[in-house]
Amino acid sequence: MESARCEAISLLLHYLHLSAACWLTANSVRVYLWLARETAIERPATSRPIGLQSLAVLAWALPLLLVFVSNNLFKKSFVKKY
Repeated sequence: MESARCEAISLLLHYLHLSAACWLTANSVRVYLWLARETAIERPATSRPIGLQSLAVLAWALPLLLVFVSNNLFKKSFVKKY
């Protein structure tokens, strides 16, 4: 039971860390694209900003996928038995 709790906490911490990094990256890309669009001399008519919903899906789902894959590939790295 103790190793299951340890594994759950390590997976949760791994997911939250990756999620925070993905949110930082997504917001940075969004601000960069907004600034590039606002400061452009010639604005294309078809340019549309990236929506917050699509960024939210990427920022929450990508870390979940990475944690799932890394947990299944490297199972022993998440739980160390002492």
